[in-house]
Amino acid sequence: FWKDKPDFLNRLMLVVSELGEAAEGYRKGDIENVKEELSDTVIRILDLADHMKFSLAASMIRKSEFNKTRPYLHNKKC
Repeated sequence: FWKDKPDFLNRLMLVVSELGEAAEGYRKGDIENVKEELSDTVIRILDLADHMKFSLAASMIRKSEFNKTRPYLHNKKC
């Protein structure tokens, strides 16, 4: 497990807060704000992966390949 648990949790919650801001923008009908907040979310996720010292791209490829084996319920989308 990551040594700096409080920092991990703080960074993870920053991802969540960006998603909350995107949801609020959607609720208000502000599509430009939604786009901005979703972009911020991706930036925060990339920062978190970097902090954890792992390749997000490699993990996404593995997950995509795994998803191809999943049942129809998951629409086999990857």
